[in-house]
Amino acid sequence: EEEGGDDLRSYVVDVSLGAEDAAKDEYYLPESFKETFDVIGFDIKKALVRCEMPEFPEGCKGKTFRELYQLNAKLQSGAFATVCRATHRATGRKVAIKCVIRKDLPPHDEAAIYDEVLILASLKHQYIVPLIDFFIEKEGYYIVMELMRGGDLFDRIGTKECYSERDARDLCRKMIEAVKFCHDNGIAHCDMKPKNLLLRCEEDDSFIKLADFGFATRVYTPKSLTKQCGTPFFVAPEIL
Repeated sequence: EEEGGDDLRSYVVDVSLGAEDAAKDEYYLPESFKETFDVIGFDIKKALVRCEMPEFPEGCKGKTFRELYQLNAKLQSGAFATVCRATHRATGRKVAIKCVIRKDLPPHDEAAIYDEVLILASLKHQYIVPLIDFFIEKEGYYIVMELMRGGDLFDRIGTKECYSERDARDLCRKMIEAVKFCHDNGIAHCDMKPKNLLLRCEEDDSFIKLADFGFATRVYTPKSLTKQCGTPFFVAPEIL
């Protein structure tokens, strides 16, 4: 298994920062009066959400992420986050880590990290990828999750010559169970697509778990969802 360096920026600087930005060390600074108030508002939101955080097994015990985990191969990258394999140093347990660097992270995106973690921590279901731990450190956030070794449903379907109606039916039943559990707990995922349905192993097409709650939001009233989000090729037509 390929091992990566211990520097989080070595995983994400190439996808989230330009060459000039990478040389800077200052954090996000507002450029306008409105942005100043946005920063204050999001800081207050983060503080309130943080008060609701559960006691994580090791993320709240004083040790740093790097003391407890070794980052390994990169799985995928986004604008501000990278998902990597990692190994728990003490137990050897293999996990997936969502790494988010704080440098140049806009306030609303930083506040969204707290929302995502809080939502994941509240959803414990056999068909939802579980949150294991969460670390808040100066350089970034580390979200520790179960490692799903089978890849995602989109890629799996692409490798098969035939995807039977029976396979689709069994998989959809589990997917619907996961979505219903979210809705019963007042959570809308807001980005349902095959890429966010992960398989437990390469040999088993039937056991999936719902992942990536980055767009997920709490629903307080029937018409409270007004923000446009999701992936264009998979979003409901009425959203477009």
